[in-house]
Amino acid sequence: MASAKDAVKELQEKCGLPAKECRAALKEHGDDADAALAALIDAGKVKAEQLDPESVSAELFARAARQEKVSFFEQMVIEC
Repeated sequence: MASAKDAVKELQEKCGLPAKECRAALKEHGDDADAALAALIDAGKVKAEQLDPESVSAELFARAARQEKVSFFEQMVIEC
């Protein structure tokens, strides 16, 4: 099993967030980097362009793109 330090590094490489944010997300999701990344995407903290295409699944890219669209449309509704 990978250490917590390795999990933080893995998540940082996938999304580029600071170690502190990665550590907190991992703690909430049982050191599961993909689950933590999904939660960060859902929270709007990670955008598709921040994701590393070499280490992130197509599913997580799609999730990020979908979240960005939802945020955009929500903003448009607020402005109208």
